[in-house]
Amino acid sequence: MKKNNRSGLILNVTNVASTYNAIIVGSIALVINLIVLVDYQKSPYSRFLLWDAANYWKWALEIAGGNWLGISIFHQAPLYPYLLAIFIFMFGENLLPIYLFQCAISVATSVAVYSICVKISRNKTAGLLAGLLYAFYGMQVFYTTKIFSECIAAFLLVLTVRLLLSGRFLNSTLLSGFFLGLFLLAKPHFLIAVPLVVIYYYIISRRNGMPFLLKRVCWFLIPLGLVISTATIRNFIVGREFVLICGNGGENFYIGNNDRANGTYVPIEGISSDIAYQDADVVAAARSAEGKRLTRSKVSRYWFRKGIAFITRSPSKYLALQWTKLNNFFSGAELTNMYIMEFERKYLTHAFSIPFINFYLILPLCCVGFFAAIRQWTGYYLIFAMPAVNMLSMMIFFYDTRFMIITMPFFILLSGNGLWNIIERFSKAGSIKKAVLQPPCIAFFFGIGLVAIIYARDRKFPDQDWRLWMSLGDIYFGIDNIDRSIEYYIQASELNKRNCMPAFRVSKALFKQGNRDVAVQLYTSTFKTVGSDDRKTILRDRDFDPLREYAREKSRNGMTGK
Repeated sequence: MKKNNRSGLILNVTNVASTYNAIIVGSIALVINLIVLVDYQKSPYSRFLLWDAANYWKWALEIAGGNWLGISIFHQAPLYPYLLAIFIFMFGENLLPIYLFQCAISVATSVAVYSICVKISRNKTAGLLAGLLYAFYGMQVFYTTKIFSECIAAFLLVLTVRLLLSGRFLNSTLLSGFFLGLFLLAKPHFLIAVPLVVIYYYIISRRNGMPFLLKRVCWFLIPLGLVISTATIRNFIVGREFVLICGNGGENFYIGNNDRANGTYVPIEGISSDIAYQDADVVAAARSAEGKRLTRSKVSRYWFRKGIAFITRSPSKYLALQWTKLNNFFSGAELTNMYIMEFERKYLTHAFSIPFINFYLILPLCCVGFFAAIRQWTGYYLIFAMPAVNMLSMMIFFYDTRFMIITMPFFILLSGNGLWNIIERFSKAGSIKKAVLQPPCIAFFFGIGLVAIIYARDRKFPDQDWRLWMSLGDIYFGIDNIDRSIEYYIQASELNKRNCMPAFRVSKALFKQGNRDVAVQLYTSTFKTVGSDDRKTILRDRDFDPLREYAREKSRNGMTGK
């Protein structure tokens, strides 16, 4: 009886300690996110959306306006725009509630990272370290301030893994299938994770026999299939063909695998880089090439075949491209064509100067955690599998820094365990000399060597500040601060003289300012020098319509002698 009482007391103390640690992690994560969010409200980026974020918002406005079903097959993953539409329906066109929600999601993910690390390492200190490392991981905090699906997707994937690890048969199996289904509606390229989860069930259920395994797999796949089928059925209703989630897989494959590809996003020739026009462009280009009307799935297959043709035609170039993508996966540089944290830290949101950790700090600790965990690989199977799926999907398609957000929790899980291993070995070794010869420290120094190599390579990537200055010019143009917009456009042009877009932006700003003849002259002279893709982009920009109309009117007056 006394033994049972003692066991119960130990269990209660353990539960209290776990709750206390989870509260510490959550509280610190909340404070960090709120500090950043308050400062971020001063940034023009917090109020004016650009690039894919603007497209998500426009789509969400259409949904909230009553167009819940839509009229065409999903071009992009649908979960996030529908989530935004719910916020618009509840709070109006106000971005702050969404930022606060994403802040809460970041906090929940930090706590979930703590919980998973405790579950697999059986060590609350390792879990506490992992949770705090995630809370201080700057890039995930950065993306909570963006209208992107990354932080939501990261939470859904981490929650799915936590449920898979819980060991409870019915509830956890059903819920893990449900949340993975939601995750796939945000990140369809992760479909290749589904068979890996089935393999996980085989690993943990093989001793219980095949009937138990089949039952568990079915309970997982049923809610998963039901959630995904909402998109499939909707696509069939509006498009009369079966498209599982969205129809952009083929063109994304070709974007990542063609003669101009460099491992990150590079626009396809003849296709707009603006996501608002991409769907129409890829459909039109495919139909023009095939000389007939194509369904959306056939358009996707057309681009997929073009990507395969590149691979078979240029295998050595393809292998070099894959090596580049692999290098990008292990990079601390911000390789993206959208928002850049370093730029915002320097010029806009100084709260990003909080001593955050980054990839260069995580990698050495992750090496320690990896080598410590490899001997218990079955327990860490899902922790290894999710980054591997992300790496594979980026090698199939292309790399972007924000795509790493969804699997960095798993790198950080290993890092927390690795940091605890180092601390534990130092405490037991008795001297620094003995400690540095221990396997965890050797793995740590190996990781530092890798970081030195990676950092030297990352420094060679070109600076993208010119593009961010141009985006600020667009924002100030939109709020009629023309002097400031011209200042930023000129700064962008000075930083990248080879790109014509800043000069076009200057021309429309000058026209709006009243310098019409100068604006027309700059627009006309620049338009003569650019290629067909840039011309198409400019002709689509409605901001230039008044300038073009003025130029035509002036030309007509000149021809009639008036």
